[in-house]
This record gives sequence, structure tokens and C-alpha cells, in this order.
Amino acid sequence: MVQSQAATFAGVCGNILEWYDFSLFGYFSDVVGVVFFPPSDKATVSSTGEYYDDNLLKSFAVYGGAFLMRPIGGIIIGYMADKHGRKYALVLSLFLMAIPTFIMGCLPTYEQVGSLSTVLLVLCRLLQGMSVGGQLPASLVYTVEMKDRKHWGYYGALVMAAANIGTLLGNLVGAFLRTILTNEQLYSWGWRIPFLSGIIIAFVAVFLKIHGEEHHPNEGEYDQEESSESLGQSKHPLREALKKENRAALISATLTPMLWGAGFYLSFVWMAIFMQDLLDPAIPNAFWINAMAMFFGVTIPLPLLGCYLITVGV
Repeated sequence: MVQSQAATFAGVCGNILEWYDFSLFGYFSDVVGVVFFPPSDKATVSSTGEYYDDNLLKSFAVYGGAFLMRPIGGIIIGYMADKHGRKYALVLSLFLMAIPTFIMGCLPTYEQVGSLSTVLLVLCRLLQGMSVGGQLPASLVYTVEMKDRKHWGYYGALVMAAANIGTLLGNLVGAFLRTILTNEQLYSWGWRIPFLSGIIIAFVAVFLKIHGEEHHPNEGEYDQEESSESLGQSKHPLREALKKENRAALISATLTPMLWGAGFYLSFVWMAIFMQDLLDPAIPNAFWINAMAMFFGVTIPLPLLGCYLITVGV
């Protein structure tokens, strides 16, 4: 019972901190654009006549690069989960987020080392993308599979709510620092504070490693170079996942999150920067408005929906 509670605690807390770490880059993208790219007075004119700072566009390009790594992270961490167990994969993904996020807070600026700072920033962001691409499914599987099937809907909603809470936490930290610090303080050292705090997730990983119960339903299944009776090939997790009968489910499981993700990041990450930095005049308290929209729009409804799923037996 204690191990099961530890697994739920670690899965939920790990998800909160994982997405907090991942979202920070977006909420400080305007600062990142100034700190890690060469000074530029250039601006790009959009089709609507609005002006966009080139460095802000570069910053969001790096932010988006992490999404290219998420499928790779899902494949790698998913393979680890099938080969070595669900806890093993989840712990690995948590450490994979803690380290680059903390390092990001320690990076030298463009003013100090030139283009090397940009290269290091990109590498850290790609590692973050790989981590979160594996962590979310690992957290969902680890948390849900260890519960009664009739409660899967609730615990799945709980894990997803935790991801939204993590993103909301990143928003609140961005709003708080922009409120209490001057622009000079924020751009010189204040931006480092949230990234350095990303190391906290490593403590959750250690807790999970020590107290969490390993869950390995595929134990021994992929250990031996056994031949498949139907294909005459050694059994491999990726080959099993890509079987013809699984392809429709894989496509639907890919397209649905794409729609959700596009709407979510436009609404709750880009919009905060847009309202504060790109609108003229800027909307006062843009980050706080964005946080409230996220809290009432997507964070609260998910656990409520999970509770409803329990009542209908899903």
C-alpha cells in the first residue's frame, strides 16, 4: 500500500515538476532571445502589419525544436520501460529533465562567449524535449497500470492535471519575477532563478528510485534473442508496437495530442508573451491573466472529469 502511494505521489509530483521545467523556456522566451542571441534591432513585419523582434522569433524556434525531440524521447524511454521496467524509465526521464534545466540556468550569455552560448542553449532544450517526450507516457503508464482498471480514468486525469499544474507553475513564476524585479534585474540574473530551481525534480527521481515499486509487466519478454514464430525474427519492443494491427491506434494516438498541443501552447504559452511584449499598448498583468485562464480552463476540469469517469465506471 505504501509503495503504491509512493508511486502515485512520485508520478504526480514528477509530472508537475517535469512540465514546470519544460514550460519555463516559453515563459522566459523574450529574455532568452536577448541573453542568448546576438543583439539585433531588426524586426520582421507580419502579414497583418505587426512587428516581431527577430530574436524573439529565434527564441521560439529553439523552444519549438524540443517538440521535434519528443517522439524520439518517447521511443527511447518507451523502449527502456518495456526492456527494464516502468519505474526505471520514469526515473531516467526525470533525471534527463533535471540536468539540462539546471545547466541552462548556469549557461554563459552571448555577451560572454558569443555563439557558443546559443549552441549550448539549443542542446539543453533538445534534451528537455527528449525527456518530456518519454516522461509523460512513462508517468501515465507507471501511475495507471498499478491501479485497478476501473480507476484508470481518474488516475490518468490526475496525471494530466499535474502536467497542467506544472505549466501553470511556470507561468506563475514568470509572472511573479516580472512583478518583483526590474527589467534590468530580470535580464541580468533574475531569469536564472527558475532554471536553477529545475534541479528539484532530481529529488523526486531519487525518492521514486528508493521508495517506488518497480512495475515490469514485460519482464523477461525481450531479454532473450528468441525467434518470433510468425516472423522468424528476434522479439523487439518497437517491432511489436509497429505491428499492422497497432498502426491505426498509433496514428490516432499521435494526431489527437497534436491538435491538443497546438491549441494549448498557442493559448497558454505564446499568448502571455504576445499580450505583454508584442501588443502595443501591452495588456497589464498579462501573465496573471494567462495563469487564471489556464487554471480555470484546463487545470480544474481534468480532475473533475476524472471523478466523473469513476462514477460511470471508466
